[in-house]
Amino acid sequence: MKVLYLLIGSLGLVLTILALILPIIPATPFLLITLFGFSRGSQRIYYVLISLPFIKPLYHELQINGYFTFWQRIGLTIVT
Repeated sequence: MKVLYLLIGSLGLVLTILALILPIIPATPFLLITLFGFSRGSQRIYYVLISLPFIKPLYHELQINGYFTFWQRIGLTIVT
C-alpha cells in the first residue's frame, strides 16, 4: 500500500512542477495531492517537504484550522 501512496505522491510532484511551468494549470491541488501521497507513503520525504519554508506555514494553518484563510487563498492563487 505504501508503494501506491508513493506513486500518488510522485505523480502529484510531477504535476505540481508541470503546473508551475504552465500558467493554465493551478499548482495548489497537485501540491496537496503530493503532500497527501508522501505523508502516507514515506515519513522522511514528507518531513522534507513540510520543512520547506514556503510550504510549512500554509500546511500548519491547514492542519490547525482545516482550511486556508482568505488571504492565503489569494496568495496561493497569485502564486499559481
